[in-house]
Amino acid sequence: MGKLSKISAIVFAASMMLGAPAFAVTLDDAIQSALSLSQDKQFGQALRVLGDVEATDKQEFDYRFTRARILTWSGNYDLAEPEYVSLLRDFPNNPDVMVSFGYMEFFRGNLSSAESYFNKVLATHPTYLDAYDGLQRTYELRNSTKEVSLSSLDAAVSCSKGYELSPNGACIVKS
Repeated sequence: MGKLSKISAIVFAASMMLGAPAFAVTLDDAIQSALSLSQDKQFGQALRVLGDVEATDKQEFDYRFTRARILTWSGNYDLAEPEYVSLLRDFPNNPDVMVSFGYMEFFRGNLSSAESYFNKVLATHPTYLDAYDGLQRTYELRNSTKEVSLSSLDAAVSCSKGYELSPNGACIVKS
């Protein structure tokens, strides 16, 4: 994320904390700001920014998915799990949700569950790089010699739908 984008995210977050934003909080602005804050490991502040969106926006996939991911990154697995379960109930075949849930299980040490989620994604999306990487990390953590084959690494994608890769390698909301 560029310096200007980070400054904008910080100004946005600061105005939200003061309780008097100069403009309406849009879901896209809140998500972008929360993701920027998360990159700097300011998870509490990121969750507060997300919490300030309109109640109707809190039902949107992007809000729910971003919140679940930030909860995972911050180590709040017990709070993230119901979010993922709810998302999987509403979007049972969404590869982004399955991969993120798989990573949460990986971080928790539930390697069989993580492997299951990564394999489900790769069965229908064989070039999804995050699922491939997660499965490989799972095998490596088990000290297995098993290697995951990716049919076409050049076709691999690393950001979920609605996001794009920034110059620093992070997935950000598409402009």
